[in-house]
Amino acid sequence: MSREDFATGTVSDIPALPINLQSIADYSGIPRETVRRKLDILIEKGWIERDARKLVSATDKARDNLLTLTASTVRYLQGIATAIERFRDPPESE
Repeated sequence: MSREDFATGTVSDIPALPINLQSIADYSGIPRETVRRKLDILIEKGWIERDARKLVSATDKARDNLLTLTASTVRYLQGIATAIERFRDPPESE
């Protein structure tokens, strides 16, 4: 997915990859109860939603609220990529 697709699309345009609380705890190493509390905060903010099976997934509100931060992060990563390329392929001396 391109940044433009991310910025102009909706979360429903992205194939859902819901995850449950236990999987987040297992993958992150964060205690299950801490994950539960953090997920509850994100649900209150409207950034994620929980379905009947207790799986969570992101919402359009999260995308909208984080769009500026996402753009800033992309610019930062592009700068790093440019610096790495310059380091790998320094200009030839004349």
